[in-house]
Amino acid sequence: MISITNLRKRFTDESDIYYKDLTFEDGKSYVLLGASGCGKSTLLHMISGVLSPTEGCIQIGGRDMTKASQKEKDVFRIAKIGYIF
Repeated sequence: MISITNLRKRFTDESDIYYKDLTFEDGKSYVLLGASGCGKSTLLHMISGVLSPTEGCIQIGGRDMTKASQKEKDVFRIAKIGYIF
């Protein structure tokens, strides 16, 4: 399960994206819909550990990934997440 709480990403141009608290359950499929620039890819990048959130928590399988080092996030992504750039 992936759980997102109080998530926010601030960019250098001082724009912010805030995300609702979300839970993605194991064994289910989800679709992210929205206009260009609304934060869909940013959310996926934060979940996968490519980007770090400015605030908030991303838990994957009960583990707080926002507290993991970049190396730990990279190892986790390689082992557990299918990701194509």
